[in-house]
Amino acid sequence: MASLPVIKAPKANLPASPALPVLGALSPGAAAAKFFAPVDFDALEQQTHLSRKELLALHVEYKKLANRMGFMDLDAFRKSLGSLGLLQDALLCQRLFSVFNKSASGHLDFGEFARGLGCLTKGTVDEKLDFAFGAFSPKRTAAASMLTRSVRSNDGY
Repeated sequence: MASLPVIKAPKANLPASPALPVLGALSPGAAAAKFFAPVDFDALEQQTHLSRKELLALHVEYKKLANRMGFMDLDAFRKSLGSLGLLQDALLCQRLFSVFNKSASGHLDFGEFARGLGCLTKGTVDEKLDFAFGAFSPKRTAAASMLTRSVRSNDGY
């Protein structure tokens, strides 16, 4: 039986598309690129109580910690809390992450991250109370809602 000749296909050198930076990682010799969805900074300014300057600085830090698809997982979130001294408390990190993760997707997009930090750092008393009860009562029971109303009414909020 005669052997068939081996034909080598030419190497494809595909350019990375700016619209799909993830494809850049598939090109030979290309560095791994990250994909980030567009951010509506105007809307986030209204939703977070953070200034445009604060949001832009936060976005730079977020991009350093996000994965290749532009999302932040629990480990990256834990690293982001390092400056707050919360790295050692795994349960607290998990609870905070679950409250930030409104979509329940298991990862944070920049909007979720900014809204969560905005609430913690510059939110109103009502927003912080809702956040606190969300962190320590993930199912938001009727008792937690009643307690929130009681705290607000007793403190004049």
